[in-house]
Amino acid sequence: MRRTGLILAFMLLVTTTVFAQDDFFAQLEDTGTHPDQVQPLIQLGWGYPYDLAWTPDGDTLVVATGAGLWFYDAHDLMAEPRFVETDTHAPYHIAISPDGTLLASGGSDTRLWDIASGVLLDILPTGEGVGGLAFNRDGSLLAVSKGFGVRQADQRGIYLYDTRTGREQAHIFDQWALSYVQFMPDGDHLLVQGDPSPESRGLLLNWRTEEYQLIESHSNVFLLLPDGVTLLDYSGGVGLRQFDLSVSTSEPVRSVAYDGTDWLSLLATIEEIGQIITLTRDGEVTLWDDQTLELTARFDSGINPTSAALSPDGTRLAVVDKDGLLRLINPLNGSTLAERQHFVPRAAPMQFVGENRLAFVMNQREIWVWNFDMLQIERVLTGHEGTITSLAVDPESATLYSTDDSTLRSWNPATGESRIILDTADARITAIALGGGDDIYVATCTLRDGAIGRYALDTGESIGFTHVNSQDGHLEPVPAIETDDCLDQLITASWSLIYAERGNVYIVRDNLVGMPVTPAFEFPLPVDNPRLMQAKPKTWPLLVYGGVALVDRQNDMNVIDEPYAPYPVVAHDYSITALAQLDDVTYLSAACGRTAYGYSGDPYCSGVDMVISGGYPGYYERYPLNAHSGAVFRLVVNGDQVFASASTDGTIIIWGVPVEGAGFAPIRVISR
Repeated sequence: MRRTGLILAFMLLVTTTVFAQDDFFAQLEDTGTHPDQVQPLIQLGWGYPYDLAWTPDGDTLVVATGAGLWFYDAHDLMAEPRFVETDTHAPYHIAISPDGTLLASGGSDTRLWDIASGVLLDILPTGEGVGGLAFNRDGSLLAVSKGFGVRQADQRGIYLYDTRTGREQAHIFDQWALSYVQFMPDGDHLLVQGDPSPESRGLLLNWRTEEYQLIESHSNVFLLLPDGVTLLDYSGGVGLRQFDLSVSTSEPVRSVAYDGTDWLSLLATIEEIGQIITLTRDGEVTLWDDQTLELTARFDSGINPTSAALSPDGTRLAVVDKDGLLRLINPLNGSTLAERQHFVPRAAPMQFVGENRLAFVMNQREIWVWNFDMLQIERVLTGHEGTITSLAVDPESATLYSTDDSTLRSWNPATGESRIILDTADARITAIALGGGDDIYVATCTLRDGAIGRYALDTGESIGFTHVNSQDGHLEPVPAIETDDCLDQLITASWSLIYAERGNVYIVRDNLVGMPVTPAFEFPLPVDNPRLMQAKPKTWPLLVYGGVALVDRQNDMNVIDEPYAPYPVVAHDYSITALAQLDDVTYLSAACGRTAYGYSGDPYCSGVDMVISGGYPGYYERYPLNAHSGAVFRLVVNGDQVFASASTDGTIIIWGVPVEGAGFAPIRVISR
């Protein structure tokens, strides 16, 4: 399927005429293209891995990621997994019922799924902040613990739901922040981790009477042994501790010192051989005798897991890391039984290159090139020795430029050819922007201050700027523009270099430094620094203050001797994390977790919004585009046809409007 068969012109709003409110949106409807038609076309990435679980028969391994739920044949990891899309629901936690028929996932809410068919059975209104999930023995009840990240205190605690009807059976300890939860064998008691105080502890509570017993444990996981009364926990620097739940004391009855790390990914028992197994977040596996608590083995698994689970028969340990490596290992010696590598893009730099390629940073030092015509990764560009911090594209030559801490490279994405343009051994490169000709602006940073240099693309030689003496207008060359701060953004528009520093926005027109247009304007807004977002070529860039985005009211870059008068085109209650412009009146925005006046303490993220400005100050309409389950930190536009968004959920989504009658299929998910 070729790109030309996928995409229609994205929006037809290219006029700069200012309409009255009703006329403007009537004109939008007349174009026949409405934001409601915009759909995800391709999803790149497996998704960030959150949790995994085995079915009771040990035949299926379920991995929950930012993209959705993946069901693997546990005996053949390389077989194509079954995928269940969860849309904007991030399945941070999953649990499987004892009979293997139901799967519960918890994120922005709690959902029940039929494992055999993948059908969504119910959405339980728990809200965000789910910390743990557990079924009782017959699967008729689901316990949901909440607390961390919950906006309203009375929505914390433990919720219990009837899995057959979806009805809430109880809501207890609603002022407590709770995470781990597990049903005790009697079905009346729950083992949870949490506390109303800042220091979390373990609790053994009766959900029917709300009576509870404190357990002096600060571990993130517990292990209840088969006798139903012996409880184990683990703390870094302390080791394993054993509690007897049949007595009222909250103190451990036995401890075994161990110098491991604090946070565990796994604490489980291998009953057949009488061993306790632990797996730390740095990949160390330990085995302990379940009677004496004597350390019997200690080795490195070779993976730093985000999640882990032991198979029901205790013979396979499933682990997954943040880079998408899913591995089955022998829990007794750490040998690899099977593994499968997926790709998990981050909200890292990305750029469209020409009409049929999208380049994005992977694994910090690589650039992956997705080809729309081939519908696959065409090439992986390697050569950087440090973390890649910036990407830029020359639209005419389709040349890609990238930087790490000290080098600037050019690439031909079609062939993979590359050369080093600039090497700055004594300064760190923090931002780049292509000039109006065969030049490039490079922001560098030292321990004390920053600078902006201008270099020839063909030779890498310094071109510099021209300084205009304010006294007599005398022109003199200067090698660089000195800045008090290290800049993380440079923008070019209408033959001008634009940057923001300490609350001011500066414009350098035609490479003349010292003209009265700098600073361009200053606003007494409650933030230290504005941010600039690249607009369409030869237009004014977007100026961002916290949750407000502004553009130049005059749209006339020739008026450079007066302060500009920006007006808002989009406002959020949270800090804008990404902005892009589709055409003169259509913008894309994303926001998350912060207000213009500081951190709100709210984990909410808006995803992607399409914002249509009415063409005059203060009027706009916002249309949500929902597909990501995490915060969006990158938005790039390819002409006015398609755009791409990159999220912390571990995916990149390519959006557009499908051609009518072209046989458009549901979103394609590419995970490896």
